[in-house]
Amino acid sequence: MGINDLIIKHRKMPSQKKIFEHWEIRLDSIYPQQCFACSSLDTTKLERAHILARCNGGSDEVDNLHLLCRNCHVSSETISGKKYWQWFKYTFENWVEITIARCKPHINMALNNLNDLERGEYDCVIGYQALEGQSDAYDIGYGEQYQKEQTVGGQ
Repeated sequence: MGINDLIIKHRKMPSQKKIFEHWEIRLDSIYPQQCFACSSLDTTKLERAHILARCNGGSDEVDNLHLLCRNCHVSSETISGKKYWQWFKYTFENWVEITIARCKPHINMALNNLNDLERGEYDCVIGYQALEGQSDAYDIGYGEQYQKEQTVGGQ
């Protein structure tokens, strides 16, 4: 065995542009720089993901590749073929709920960092009833936000 036998050859994968151009006429509602499955814009880099895994006989051709965000690529990593398409359809149709579920820990952390005044404003904006027995700051925040909404809504 020579040195050339030990060198791992780099696979030539189609560009993201070519993958997008192939699929934009075949899939509804996909856009550049968005995950094909969940439509995420919150991605710095889309990843090329195989529909039918290479280990199952899939190729590196555009018709076997999708552009997915990291979360979707990881979620789809162990499925391929028909099961991949079932996952893709579910994710595509339920992207709002999936995005909310992914964001929930970050939202909860942000809400936990609100002071009482901000929490009162937030509860009013969301449409929650004012909580009883809260601090004066909470009541002020809720009350001021309520007044703003009444003024804007009443004009």
